[in-house]
Amino acid sequence: MPKKEKKNYVYMDIRPNEKGFTFIESLLTISILLMTLPFIGYVVKGTDFATDYKPLAVQQFFYFLRDEVIRSPDVTIQSSKLLLQQQNGTTATIIKHGDRVIRKVDGKGFEIFLQDLRGVRFNRVPYGVRVSIITTDGNQYEKDIIIYR
Repeated sequence: MPKKEKKNYVYMDIRPNEKGFTFIESLLTISILLMTLPFIGYVVKGTDFATDYKPLAVQQFFYFLRDEVIRSPDVTIQSSKLLLQQQNGTTATIIKHGDRVIRKVDGKGFEIFLQDLRGVRFNRVPYGVRVSIITTDGNQYEKDIIIYR
């Protein structure tokens, strides 16, 4: 047996003095909105939108380069150039071109791996390749990529 007693009818309570908006209330609302609209522009301009695009792009570049190095049977390192012998007999070259790092296969075409950078350098370490990057805003990134043989 439920503790609450079941009601056989439903109704909504209507307050007797509720009449809706008056014309003066509407004018007051519109005037408040019109007075605050110019300040919204200043608030939007004052906010600073910071992006994390460049660190993320550099991280993705390191992932792509790591995968390329792992797939390559032979890796030749020069100071600003990385030559990767591919399994199908072609040679992929990772090189800085302008403010970008591009990938060329047998000297034909190109693929952009990373852009907006000041410099890239490849150095041999005993277990692989050390990649150093300096972006246009001066941030430096470095990653060691292991060569498994």
